[in-house]
Amino acid sequence: MDAGFLFGTSTAAFQVEGGIHGADWWQWTQVPLDGGRCTKIMDCDDPDNGPDDWDLVAQDIEAAKAIGTNAYRFSIEWSRIEPTEGVYDPTAIAHYHALLAAAREAGLTPMVTLDHDTLPLWLHGVAPGKSGASEADWVGGWRGLPGETPGSDARIVQAFGKFAGDMAKEFGGDVDLWLTLNEPMIVAAMGYALGTFPPGASMHLTDARNAVVNEAYANAAAYDAIHENDVVAARPGEEPALVGIAKSMPVFVPDPSSDPALAATAAAQMEHIFNWLFLDAIVDGNLDSHFDGSYSHPQDPEGEGTAIAALAARADFIGVNYYTVESVMPVVGGLPDAQGSSLVLPGILGGPADPTASFSDPPADEEIYPKGMRDTLLAVAGKFPQLPIYVTENGVADASDTKRAKFIVSHVQAMQQAMTEGADVRGYFHWSLIDNFEWTYGFAARYGLYHVDYSSPSKTRVLTRGAQAYQAVIAAQGVTPTLSARWGQ
Repeated sequence: MDAGFLFGTSTAAFQVEGGIHGADWWQWTQVPLDGGRCTKIMDCDDPDNGPDDWDLVAQDIEAAKAIGTNAYRFSIEWSRIEPTEGVYDPTAIAHYHALLAAAREAGLTPMVTLDHDTLPLWLHGVAPGKSGASEADWVGGWRGLPGETPGSDARIVQAFGKFAGDMAKEFGGDVDLWLTLNEPMIVAAMGYALGTFPPGASMHLTDARNAVVNEAYANAAAYDAIHENDVVAARPGEEPALVGIAKSMPVFVPDPSSDPALAATAAAQMEHIFNWLFLDAIVDGNLDSHFDGSYSHPQDPEGEGTAIAALAARADFIGVNYYTVESVMPVVGGLPDAQGSSLVLPGILGGPADPTASFSDPPADEEIYPKGMRDTLLAVAGKFPQLPIYVTENGVADASDTKRAKFIVSHVQAMQQAMTEGADVRGYFHWSLIDNFEWTYGFAARYGLYHVDYSSPSKTRVLTRGAQAYQAVIAAQGVTPTLSARWGQ
């Protein structure tokens, strides 16, 4: 690997810190039981009972250093920093300054995410007197306010741009790598199509479209604000601010049990919607807000067909979150928008692409497909050759710690192959440093290089075999035949 290559780990504030009660996701975890069962979070897990990184962050930084990493991706929790619109919390600001100082002392280059799937309650929350069980109980969010036109003037876009600029001014002296948004298409899909993220809407494709439009404009606003306000390089000789997003990019393949031609078409359409649509917007300024693969649909409101200058060239690098492969079963005519527009989704996720493959633990049940890492990185590099790439997330749910070592070795090997074939990959960040609150899965899905004993008063961290494999890979600066033979079993 190049001397400047980053081998790191990733976390997200809401998933590890605890005590974040001013975020929409906190309200989501508190939605009342329905008929005696928890409808939102598996086992009704409470994020406050998690790894307590807020208090143990110095310990976690040392844990990252101990396995040889030289970088750390984490998020600054917006709802902690700005619990009330326009009012910043000095205690929260001081905490993240201390985190950055600890990272610097440990020799870890920080990569900071400004929005990792959560929003402050003043931007997205349950209306007074409502329970939150219905999507109609929720106000705001990425879909915007009722009657609001998505785009640069949307309240959430303006608010995020201001927050990003203020954070760049506050922390820019310690941060050169910024991520505006984490997995924008996942947030839109889970919140407005599948209903598993707040506000829990099902097949509200108009809301999903509006969310994607607002997220694209929010990325642009944040990009501009960061470059305007972060003018001091954290490391001498480096650029003071490089800005990207963390984009979830599963591989989509035709479902093997479906009609081959229809399934192939549906898989290609799903790949366009979930993998390329948002990147096309922030790199080239082409926004397919009708989800049809065209940039000139007559019902598209953005004047598509030519680049939208307000969106284009708003990425200095692309962060790739890669986990798995998904098979697509076509639906003739597509899945319709519950809100009555002509928007459709081309299919649903089917069974395993390869039933003989290995899978991560339930409930994640992600098919382990390291070849997809190579294919995805080469696809991104081929489409956007001017932009470097960071693998901002890659990991496996593995409570027994029997799959993680092989997973890491095989995926780093696939990344190395992509680099050999021309992909400009600058870093690899494993998800996650420690076990954490995995959204709707609660604590059931264990992705940590360090196992967290949630029953322990001190939330003891235990080094995994997977972490030892990663340590060996870092020490060797990549996967060697010897390491592959030892750990790739």
